[in-house]
This record gives sequence, structure tokens and C-alpha cells, in this order.
Amino acid sequence: MSATTYMISIHNLDEAKLARDKGAQLIEAIHPNNMQSIMPLGELRQITKHFEDVCPVGAFCGDIPMQTQRWIEAIETLSAAAVDIIILPIRFPGELTTLLQETGHLTDLYPTCALINPFSLPTDISMETVIAAIGGCHWMGICLEINSAIDEPLLTTLHNWINLIHESDLMAGLSVNHYSNTLEQVEADFIRLPLSQFNNV
Repeated sequence: MSATTYMISIHNLDEAKLARDKGAQLIEAIHPNNMQSIMPLGELRQITKHFEDVCPVGAFCGDIPMQTQRWIEAIETLSAAAVDIIILPIRFPGELTTLLQETGHLTDLYPTCALINPFSLPTDISMETVIAAIGGCHWMGICLEINSAIDEPLLTTLHNWINLIHESDLMAGLSVNHYSNTLEQVEADFIRLPLSQFNNV
């Protein structure tokens, strides 16, 4: 096991226990078969109760659109389930600045982390702009979602983005689908990884 902090994505309590037994420092609850939804609240509450005072439990809101009401519903639902970290996707189209303002009364109260794929942003919006917008709010952090292999040029780009995120007083995460030794070179605060890949760490 490396010294890197891993946020391991799980679909039920048994997987959460397994991830913790393998050394996961953070647990993330994801709906088992619907990426557009939050994990059923009964199951989520089982997980948060089991791991209370053991390790932080985050939950993914699902791939919901950038709409104020959907964000508010997701944040309120997850906060009621006593999760430690709310993971919200930034999925354009949408007006990010307005959305951040209209949900700030909640994200000020509950630790919220943005999940962003930098390579799916509209051409008129840069990652630097997104970091600056979120950095102006009281969010916990930004997790960069990377779906490709990490080569040297991408490693340099990630390093620059992570520096910008840290300069904005935010935590920087990296979300990947597959483990590779290259991840040890990324100066992220945590790596978001599926449970199936945690065996390779």
C-alpha cells in the first residue's frame, strides 16, 4: 500500500467493509446501477452509521444536470443521510457562477467536492475559469475526472491544474477508472478509484 490517500467507490455496505479492510482512507457511496441517481437512502444510512468515527464517507450525487433545484435536492438529501463529503458533478451546459451563488447557502454548510472532466468542458470555458469560480466559494475541493491513460504531457497539465486548485485553498482529487504507477507522481490530495482497481494498489 502506498502513502497516497484513496477514496474508494463502493455500491453497498459489504463493499464498503471490504474497501476499509484493504486500507481505504475514504469511502464513496455510488448507486449500484444508475449513475443518474443517489444510492438508496436506506443503504446509504447503513454505511454512514457503520463508519461513523471510523473513516469519512462521501456520496456521489449522480450525473445530475447543472440545475439549481436538482443540486439543492441532492445536497439536502445527502446531508440528511449524514455523509461527510458531497460529491457534485459539474456537467455542462449550465450557468456555473449563478448555480454556485444559488446553492452557496448549502455548500457553505456541507463539505462539497466538485467532480469535473476537464476534457468535456465547452470550448468557451477553461478549467482555469472553473477553478477560479469554485475557489471563490466555500467548497471543499475539486476532483479531476480523467478517463484516459496518464502520459507525461497529461501529467504536466494535471500538475498545473492541481497547483491552481491548491492556490484556491481547495483540496485536489484525481478520479480514474484504472490504477497505474503513474498515479504516485500526481500531487493530488486523494485518488478516487473503483473498488475493483484497489487490489492493484
